[in-house]
Amino acid sequence: MIEKIARKFGVLGLVAMSFVPVGGQDTNAAGVQKLAPHRAVYDLKMDRVKEGGGVLDARGRIVLEIKQSCDGYVTRQRTLIEIQNQGGSGVVSDFNLSTFENFEGTSLRFTSQNTINGQQVEDTDGFASNTQDERKAVYRGEEGGEEELPEGVMFPGQHSVKVLEAAHRGLPLLSAKIFDGTGMEALQDSLTVIGKSKVEPNAPILDSKMKGMKAWNVQMSFFNLEDRGDEPDYSVHVNLYENGVGDNLLLNYQDFSLKGTLTQLELLEAPSCNN
Repeated sequence: MIEKIARKFGVLGLVAMSFVPVGGQDTNAAGVQKLAPHRAVYDLKMDRVKEGGGVLDARGRIVLEIKQSCDGYVTRQRTLIEIQNQGGSGVVSDFNLSTFENFEGTSLRFTSQNTINGQQVEDTDGFASNTQDERKAVYRGEEGGEEELPEGVMFPGQHSVKVLEAAHRGLPLLSAKIFDGTGMEALQDSLTVIGKSKVEPNAPILDSKMKGMKAWNVQMSFFNLEDRGDEPDYSVHVNLYENGVGDNLLLNYQDFSLKGTLTQLELLEAPSCNN
């Protein structure tokens, strides 16, 4: 049971693919700011544990880096999670993800690896297209094969732009199917709830050029597309700033939840491109 939970951290890609920004231009008439390339570090610690769920404690770290090229965004994420069960044994999940998504949200290149206690359990490499003429994911290597993607599917960056557009328009909900490239179960259904509550930024936000920037409290719930129930597989709560940076994470699973504190933030320079 513990091994399945730890593996799920890697396969789902967690937060990085939940708010990866893509855009390069203002996304609506309200003047959404250009989305910021950045490097962020989140320290994870146990927030809640379900009695009888088997988990005693969990901790970890997410390192997320988003860089801008002249035609898209390169994202790198490492998520290291250590879980201890009530019997005293422990499991360490080490997940690495790299993606490239073009600004139009029509092309996604992805690679990911996940190890459990030092043994590799996931190695994914492939690309996906999302155009009027072609919607599919192609996997390379040992997994191989192709997967048809449904009409209306979004890649993570495109979805994030839609979330920010909805927030600026005052819309409270956004439902979408998302393909994130994090393994053979990378296609999920999602429901995003956008709140109007005030946010309390951490020190790295206050110390950056983002002080005073508009933000929304966002909850993203993810469901198994083939066997969707009333309850999500997991949900991500985040204070989402209008440049795509996230703060005050809460990763909520059925048996436990983790709080993610932003401890480091570096806003990166965008390249100079001739358009």
